[in-house]
Amino acid sequence: MGRAVQDEEAAFGVRMSKNGQAAALYLPDGRVLGAEECRTLGYYLVMNAMTGSEIMLPTGVTRGIISVADSLGLRYSFASEEEAAASLAPDARRILYDGIFMLCRLAEHLARTGLLMHEIGALIEPPCIKMRIVGCDWEDIGRVIGGVYAQGNATASEGLRLDVAGGYGYICPHATRPSIIIRTEADTEEFAAELCEKYTDMVRRILKQSKE
Repeated sequence: MGRAVQDEEAAFGVRMSKNGQAAALYLPDGRVLGAEECRTLGYYLVMNAMTGSEIMLPTGVTRGIISVADSLGLRYSFASEEEAAASLAPDARRILYDGIFMLCRLAEHLARTGLLMHEIGALIEPPCIKMRIVGCDWEDIGRVIGGVYAQGNATASEGLRLDVAGGYGYICPHATRPSIIIRTEADTEEFAAELCEKYTDMVRRILKQSKE
């Protein structure tokens, strides 16, 4: 796909997932944006079209999305996924949840602004993300979330966001089974892994305490 984009001098190439979302975007400079970066691109399009100066973001968004908001001079606050989506105009919501619509809006944006994809791609940071799932009993989930929140510096919605210098952790209940999801992102793979270990240990300590 990448070679085809270069040979045809296309603005970009795309590989779609079965659910209709962009799974990979191929840029003329050889860079490939993965699914998380495509989601960041969707937010870039949403933020560019905003008339206001503030956006509500889901608590678990990546640092790349926050970086785009910063680069566009937008203020942001955190809320649940549902609240954040409800705060957007219908077309903006569709950009985030309809991959074909997002690509159409991207093509329009390129034509209107004269920007090249590598210029937009430069705003999108490649993510360094680690994730772990810790099993527990259903009745332990509330105690874990409450125990993490009690340690301070957490933003709460469906889960808890813990921002630190150079990264963040996101701890939330699994949607369908008795487990806790720990997801971390950082400037480097090593720091993301370190944060993942740190918050996994924190969750396991709280689980151990709840059984004593």
